[in-house]
Amino acid sequence: MTEVVVTAGGDVVVETLNDVLVVLTLDEPNVIATPAEQGPPGPAGPAGSVGAAGPQGPQGPAGPGGPHNIYIQPAQPAFGAGEKALWVQTGLGPSGNDVSFWIKD
Repeated sequence: MTEVVVTAGGDVVVETLNDVLVVLTLDEPNVIATPAEQGPPGPAGPAGSVGAAGPQGPQGPAGPGGPHNIYIQPAQPAFGAGEKALWVQTGLGPSGNDVSFWIKD
């Protein structure tokens, strides 16, 4: 703590400006300044409100049309002309538990 002694007569004004204690006498333009004591920080204020949601973005382009079939079976399916498909061939391997993936594009 710093002691401030004011020797001038008359009214005295004490202010804190930018963490500096400022003592003014109204009789004369005499200024005595010393660092002000700073207390501990105050508690945090309440959280602000959540802003409004923004607009939804544009929808992406449409995917390619046409059938895209998925076959899950041990025997090769009879694919149609120009058909795009995924065939999961089952029953493979020594135990019959293995699979293969075939893509017809």
